[in-house]
Amino acid sequence: MATQRRTTAKERAYQYLKACIIDETFKQDSFLTEEEVAQNLGISRTPVREAFLLLEAEGFVNLFPQRGAYIPTISIRDMQEVMETRELIELFSIDRLMANVDAVRGMKQLIQEQEQLLEEGDIQQFIDCDSEFHNAIVSASGNHLLMEIYSGLNDKMLRMGVKAVMSSSERMRQVILEHQAILRAVEAGEEIRLRAAIISHLETTLSVLLKHKV
Repeated sequence: MATQRRTTAKERAYQYLKACIIDETFKQDSFLTEEEVAQNLGISRTPVREAFLLLEAEGFVNLFPQRGAYIPTISIRDMQEVMETRELIELFSIDRLMANVDAVRGMKQLIQEQEQLLEEGDIQQFIDCDSEFHNAIVSASGNHLLMEIYSGLNDKMLRMGVKAVMSSSERMRQVILEHQAILRAVEAGEEIRLRAAIISHLETTLSVLLKHKV
């Protein structure tokens, strides 16, 4: 019988910190110290230091001697470049998406889940569903390199998604309507309409982000 591997202190610290940065429990433009994180988790400072190094490599924090880990803001350039890259990859994927029955079924289910999460006010799970919805579009391409590139954007997309949804009480409902428009175009097999729906959704998201950036 296989035994479950115990999570190391470094992994605990890493997962905790990343989750708190993504959902903005730890705010942008603020500092974290090894000592406060270690106290929160009940561990020593060494695994926290190791987790900080991993997060710095991924661009989530910048480390400063004597001060700790700085959580940088998501810049306007970051937002624009992520959304431009998403658009390129998602539009490339649409031909195969329209022929992928399983992907379409999964997207429909995710929209239903988002409707339920909207009623419950569960922002984090709503954003996770949003990520899965767009991953389904890209996965339908069957291009593993593109899927890997898109996956590499996931953490930044989660941070942006939380930011966009929290900036407006109506954004969650709007996202569902935009996803429904994408799904209807897929089911109708209308490529031009589908391209327009994806572009509109991504551009609207970017517009919300930029509006609340300034």
